[in-house]
Amino acid sequence: MTTLAVLIISLSPTVTPSTFLTALNYSDMKPLITARVVQWIVTPDHLLSHNWDFTLILTPNTTLPSSILALTSHIFTIRLLESSDFLSTFPSANTLLLTPTIPPPLLSSQHPLSA
Repeated sequence: MTTLAVLIISLSPTVTPSTFLTALNYSDMKPLITARVVQWIVTPDHLLSHNWDFTLILTPNTTLPSSILALTSHIFTIRLLESSDFLSTFPSANTLLLTPTIPPPLLSSQHPLSA
């Protein structure tokens, strides 16, 4: 088993998402996943006191550099145990999900889509 860190990040009021992502790209740290927080599926009452901007999933022994910490106002961290082979299979599985092999439907007036 390996321990991953899931971080929910609230940016400082003067920091834009673009600034944060640029700083993240220039840092030595490479998260497994970087995602915007859009909405909650289950509302966690104890986390609603902040506006959360990003979720990062970090590999074991990865910490946020001070240049990234300086851009944040709040960080909530969850430690997650994952199988050891997760890290070796994640890149290919993620690429497969992001680039599906099924072509999109052809749209034409001769063959309209129907529900």
